[in-house]
Amino acid sequence: MKQGFTIALLFYISLAVSADSFTLGGLLYDINPDREGEVSVMAADTPYAATSVDIPDSVTYGDVTYHVSAIAPRAFYAAPDLEEVHIPYVEKIGRQAFASCAKLRTVELGTKLTALEDGVFSRDKALTYIDLPSSLRSMGEYMFDGCAALEEVECNHLQLDEIPPFTFRDCINLKSVSWPEGVKSIGAYAFANCDLGRLHFPSTLTTIEEYAFSNCDGIERIYLTGDSLEIKDGAFSYCSVLDSVQFAGVKRIGAYAFSQCNVMRQVTFYPGLEDIATFAFSGCSSLSLIECLMDLPPVIYPTTFDAGTNVAATLVVPDDCVELYKQTGLWDRFLTIRSEKASDPDGVDDNIDEEMQISLSGGNLTIYGATSHVAVYDLMGHTLYSSAAHSGDASHTHEVTLPAKGLYTVVSGSKTVKIIY
Repeated sequence: MKQGFTIALLFYISLAVSADSFTLGGLLYDINPDREGEVSVMAADTPYAATSVDIPDSVTYGDVTYHVSAIAPRAFYAAPDLEEVHIPYVEKIGRQAFASCAKLRTVELGTKLTALEDGVFSRDKALTYIDLPSSLRSMGEYMFDGCAALEEVECNHLQLDEIPPFTFRDCINLKSVSWPEGVKSIGAYAFANCDLGRLHFPSTLTTIEEYAFSNCDGIERIYLTGDSLEIKDGAFSYCSVLDSVQFAGVKRIGAYAFSQCNVMRQVTFYPGLEDIATFAFSGCSSLSLIECLMDLPPVIYPTTFDAGTNVAATLVVPDDCVELYKQTGLWDRFLTIRSEKASDPDGVDDNIDEEMQISLSGGNLTIYGATSHVAVYDLMGHTLYSSAAHSGDASHTHEVTLPAKGLYTVVSGSKTVKIIY
């Protein structure tokens, strides 16, 4: 029995000496058994109380130098005084590694970073800005969920197919996000309860998931375009200041997608739309103009629009399609149906001063007779054309090719003219 005890004790001591972790500079490191010469930051050796943390590229322990490749899940979770994080070399940051750090304001991420797991910075209520490096290839859910002070995120240079679910939920001060190139999907609740302003969606978008932009109180106008884009249930519900929406390249609009957007006045459907689900526009009590510019009416349901909308709103349809819509079930409930031509004969707002004339042929816009600087903007406010000088030459002709169907604005001096193409 004594000999057996001695052997067990020696085995225990052997394990302790060859331990897979060590402490340096107040941080606990774990040696990666699968990747020789690499360690992960596991945690502070005591509850982390410093105001900043700098994760080094490498550490030396026992005459061996290790590359610091990762930060383990919850390594600095709820560190009470942490204000600054500098991570220039790490490749992966684990789940909730810096979550619930109430004072964290500054985060510097390096160009070696490839993966962020779920909720790394969730509920960091002091964080106002972050720049995600172009090296990032995967990002988990809930990344900035509950970051109430977050105002701006730089991510347009990322190569991600998806904005994951709950990424920016409850970021109530978020006003600016630059989209990654090639993004195809925006996850469920990704921007719910944010204060975003105007949104311009990439043409590569194929899916906006459930409640992705629900309760976004800053969005006034939306131009939705994509590759047979599907807008899922409740995606833009309860957007309290949303005034108008244009749908181009949209295939389906889900149930309750724009429900309770009670100041919305106008929606425009361009070709490609096949189905508008139940209650998609329920509670849109201010809806007064619906432009369905499609020769074949899309499928709708008895509750797609409120009964009050059928009575109060004007339905504008393509030339020569008025009778078709009047004879199509459920579309025939609209009391006022008129043709696009009757509504707006040449696609140009009639409120034009005599000295400035505008013509529209196909997508070719011609402006002449203007005595001031001329600019043309798309629905999202992007400048499509701006005259070179304020020459005051009324004989000069301005020619602009409009890139796609939609609503445009011409501004010259104090005059503003809306163009529907």
